[in-house]
Amino acid sequence: AAWLGVVAGLHAAPGVQAGFAVAAAVLALAVIAGIRSSPDRLAVGLALAAALAGLAGGAVRAAAVRDGPVAELSVAGAQVSVAAIVTSDPDLRAGTGSSSGEPYVVARLRVERIVGRGVTAQVRTPVMLVASDPEWAGILPGTPVSLSGRLSPAEGGPVAAFLRTSEPPRATGPPGITSRLTEPFRAGLRTAVEGLPAAAQGIVPGMAVGDESQLPPEIRRAMQKTG
Repeated sequence: AAWLGVVAGLHAAPGVQAGFAVAAAVLALAVIAGIRSSPDRLAVGLALAAALAGLAGGAVRAAAVRDGPVAELSVAGAQVSVAAIVTSDPDLRAGTGSSSGEPYVVARLRVERIVGRGVTAQVRTPVMLVASDPEWAGILPGTPVSLSGRLSPAEGGPVAAFLRTSEPPRATGPPGITSRLTEPFRAGLRTAVEGLPAAAQGIVPGMAVGDESQLPPEIRRAMQKTG
C-alpha cells in the first residue's frame, strides 16, 4: 500500500494526488472507527494509512522534481552548465531515435549545481542526459561530471528535464566506491555472456549485478513499462 502511494505521489497529476489522498483519508478514518468490531478493519485501515504516508513521500519527491531552477530553466530552453553525478548505466542507442540519425547515449544524472540565464543554484535534481558523443557510454555510475548543454522540459515523470549535449564527458572525480568495487565483476560477467543471444547478454548482468548497460532498447522499454 505504501508503495502504491509513492507511485501515485511521484507520477500522478496534482489533482489526482489530492483526490487519492482525500479518499484514502476518509476510508481510513471510517475503517479505524470500527476497529473494535472487526480486526480486518484494522488491517485495512493500516494499509490505507500506509498508502497516505507513501503518497505524501512521493508527492514531496515529485514537487522537488517539478519545481525549482532546473525545471524553470528547462521551460525556457536554457543553455546551462552543470556539475552532476551519473546515477545510471549509460545506454548507447541506435540513431533511429535521433534527428541526426547518429547513435546517442542516454543516462540519468543528479544535477548538484547549475548555472544559466543569470541563475546559479545548488540543487539535487534528477535529469535525463541525451549525449551525441558515444564516449559517454563508458562512464560508470557514481562518476561526478561537468558539462554544458541545453535543457528541455520532461513533461512529467521521474526527471525534471532533458539535458542535451554534444560535449565529451569530463569526469571531475572517480566513480563511486560501489562502481569501483563491482566493475571487475561486471566486466567479467559481460565477457562470460558474450556468446549468448543479445537479450541474455543484457538481462543476465542486470539481474546478477545491476549492470543495465547491455540491455537491448526493446527490453529496457518493456521493463520500464512494467515497473
